[in-house]
Amino acid sequence: MDETEIEFDEINFKEEFSLKPTVIKSAKSASNKPTKKQKKCYCELDQQRNITIVLNTILKNKNHKKEGENKPKHISESEKEKQIVELINLLVEKIEACETNDNEILTPNNISLLIPILPTEAVFNKVSKESSVLETEEDYDPADLFIIYIGVIIGYRERLQSILFKNEYKNIIKNIEIFIEFFNKGFDFILNSQNLKKLFEIMLAIGNYMNGITNRGGAFGFKIDSLTKFTELKSKDNKTTLLYYIVDYIYEDLSNPVLIINLLENLKNFEGMEINSINELMNDLNKKFKILTTLKEKTEAHKKDLDEEDQVGNFLKENYEVIEKEINEIKKKVDQIQVKFEKVHKYLGEDKYDIEKFINLFKSFYYKLKEANDEYKNQKNKKHKKL
Repeated sequence: MDETEIEFDEINFKEEFSLKPTVIKSAKSASNKPTKKQKKCYCELDQQRNITIVLNTILKNKNHKKEGENKPKHISESEKEKQIVELINLLVEKIEACETNDNEILTPNNISLLIPILPTEAVFNKVSKESSVLETEEDYDPADLFIIYIGVIIGYRERLQSILFKNEYKNIIKNIEIFIEFFNKGFDFILNSQNLKKLFEIMLAIGNYMNGITNRGGAFGFKIDSLTKFTELKSKDNKTTLLYYIVDYIYEDLSNPVLIINLLENLKNFEGMEINSINELMNDLNKKFKILTTLKEKTEAHKKDLDEEDQVGNFLKENYEVIEKEINEIKKKVDQIQVKFEKVHKYLGEDKYDIEKFINLFKSFYYKLKEANDEYKNQKNKKHKKL
């Protein structure tokens, strides 16, 4: 190959493929670009992040409700910060007003988000002291502004907790009443049911027959613990229990299926008897009402320091005594469970019996009776198929 024979326009080639000169930007030209002023934050970094996340979440939900199905508008960082500051001011107004029916800002979900980020007194004192050199809202980081504005409200934490409690306490009471109803129905059944009495008579007769002339025979009654013997004692072939025999006897010899149906319907109430659940709900109710009491005490102690527009006094006046009365009423109903239980174990001839153990005994007996009833029906269906 002889490259000397190849000719081309060198001048044009250099113009087309030479390296472009590097342009060094001057410090002056770089400084012409506007830079965002970094605000100093006086609270801890983790606290700033958590407050920012919560406020942005509340703002996002608020804007979403306002815009409906429309696509959210893109906004600048400065406009977003402005909206956050407006939100903080709105929060202050609503907390001071103790709004309980707000479906936009002080919703139960938003209050649950706000409570963990509320400042302690020490944090409020630190931030308000160190940021005192700042002059306008624009100088503050929104997290610091939140801490300072919320921190000056008397009983701000108890207010939010009390607003949340006001919205939920009726549901707690309703759940307690559901459990109480199971207890009342179950205990009344034991005290008044002729069907249960008939079942016990059959069980006593079978027990006396089995014990015969022994010192256990001829008994006038049996201990409640003996219920387990009827569910555990099995036949020779180990296929059926004594309770199954009783079910079969009621259906075949007494021809009284209604008796079994009635027993199962009423003994089922023992499934819903949860004394521990009632105690937990009552403890929760009392604990949250104590917060309302603390708010009342703080308000009375700082009455002179409250703003004229602060509505915490009216909130307490409208709700405190009403809630206290309802809690006292439900407490009386809970106390009546023990009173009625004492009647039950006295009626059954028992001296002392633990209520939880008693419930579990009858709950277990219900399951075994249901199992025996299902087994009887299965055996009956098999006989019909053979025929």
